[in-house]
Amino acid sequence: MVAEFLSLLLFGLCAGQNLRRDGSLPRPSIHAWPSSVLPANSHVTLRCSTPTGEVNFRHIKFTLRKNNVPLESSPSPDSPRGLAEFHLTDLKTSDAGEYTCDYRTGSPTRRSPPSDVLLLLVTGELPKPSLHARPGRKVTAGENVILQCKKPRHMIEPHMFALLKKGTSTPIKLQGPVKTETDFSLPSVTVNDTGAYSCVYYVESAPFYASEPSDELTISVTGLCVGQRDIRRDESFPRPSIHAWPSSMVPANSNVTVRCSTTSREVNFRDVKFALKGGRNVMESSPSSDSPGGLVEFHLSDVKTSDAGEYTCEYYRKGSPTIRSPPSDVLLLLVTGEFP
Repeated sequence: MVAEFLSLLLFGLCAGQNLRRDGSLPRPSIHAWPSSVLPANSHVTLRCSTPTGEVNFRHIKFTLRKNNVPLESSPSPDSPRGLAEFHLTDLKTSDAGEYTCDYRTGSPTRRSPPSDVLLLLVTGELPKPSLHARPGRKVTAGENVILQCKKPRHMIEPHMFALLKKGTSTPIKLQGPVKTETDFSLPSVTVNDTGAYSCVYYVESAPFYASEPSDELTISVTGLCVGQRDIRRDESFPRPSIHAWPSSMVPANSNVTVRCSTTSREVNFRDVKFALKGGRNVMESSPSSDSPGGLVEFHLSDVKTSDAGEYTCEYYRKGSPTIRSPPSDVLLLLVTGEFP
């Protein structure tokens, strides 16, 4: 981190010289892996990427920015073209903040518009909140669920609240600022809302102090919504493939990414969603605008033996959730360490 900070300062002295924003360059995107909400002393990778096919990647450099202090990097040799990775190790509360990235290319130098802001939170500075579900942890599809996140009684200053779901890399809901508690609403839940939830509260400006996460609360959704039809398979949809990175056999408390993809030209990937099913996880996601067409990544962090099992993925058009592709082959995820 010290070496990176020195490079930030050196680059900052000349950042902005002979540079001009070019609105014709695609805006990059920024993502955190395994999550944008992490405990102190952990590691995070910030990925900055731009849509493939629209930029000549041979002579571009990405810049990661926090509080107007830039860090320059070229795309990693082992990364897809148009992707740069910035590794932050041994996180401290001082690493929390709002990050953006951009890239520059060509001569004379042109700079892209900045990415959206990514808020990185480093937890543990404030006391743990509690999380409770109404009407309960086990519900039927179509019901409305309220997840109430509540601070300890002595914490009376207004804070922002974030609802987290295991397997997602960013908070699924943000609310506030409020003084003591907030209700997160999950309306008309489906089986895809099944999962392990937690919450944190945090200061909404620098230094962005964040609490410890609440204990996990597992929500189980069963049954079909009223009027929902059984799922039908459309064999004209090509079968997707499924892979695990870095491996399908990982130790407990590690992170794994499950990638689901299809390369068919017959599918408009802007109009589809992918679903991952396996273990105790049911997750859905759409391809991001900067990903290669038909590729979705599902992030499983801090895996437990209960996450082990057979995983498959499928996809469907957003307007027709009951008409789906054939499922992928089965991926067996093993979490080691249960036996000597």
